[in-house]
Amino acid sequence: PLVNTFARMDLALPSASSRLVLRYNYNAADSDAFSRPIPRETSSFCWSTSCFPLSSVGRRHHIRKHATVAQLYTNRPSGAYNELIVASTEIFVRPTPNVREPLILVAVPHVNGSDTAFLESGTIDLVQGNALLNHRLSEITDNFTFPTGGHRVTVGATVNFYRVRNSRLRGSYGIWSFDGLGAFEQGDAGDYRVSKDFGGADATIVGAQYAFYAGDQWQLG
Repeated sequence: PLVNTFARMDLALPSASSRLVLRYNYNAADSDAFSRPIPRETSSFCWSTSCFPLSSVGRRHHIRKHATVAQLYTNRPSGAYNELIVASTEIFVRPTPNVREPLILVAVPHVNGSDTAFLESGTIDLVQGNALLNHRLSEITDNFTFPTGGHRVTVGATVNFYRVRNSRLRGSYGIWSFDGLGAFEQGDAGDYRVSKDFGGADATIVGAQYAFYAGDQWQLG
């Protein structure tokens, strides 16, 4: 399902020769993800055509976006005008697995009769643990435009603040490998892997960028 919501409000401020515009946009999307074979970028352990994931390996993606913008337009008696923009955007992405349990790989005979295939069940390693992606962006921009002769000159400045959080710990529920159905029934694993967070799995980047600029608009003739 998809959700798109847009709202806008215009306010006239005649005493200040200004106009205020407020805008808000909300987007939401939910989707199911399941494929055979699993794309290589999704799984580090079983992504070849010899792997046969069961339905428990599927997951659901939840995406949310909030965007808020305020714009203040101010006219000057000289013909100049100023535009002030303050904006904020937040994007949130969280995958939810169909089940929350270790990933299990069991070797079985391939349908071609000569190779080995792998049955795959449980939570895919990509979304094990508290997997999420969160972006926060903020912007402040001010543009001042004034006429001079046959030109309209614009000078402005902008600053952008951002915060990007990527929390993901592949294999935090564990990955079990069994050499056959018999070994799986007996609980005789051939390999076991698990990932633990010692403080660096939740990666957050915070920063800002600044810019100053100028432009000129004119007509010939």
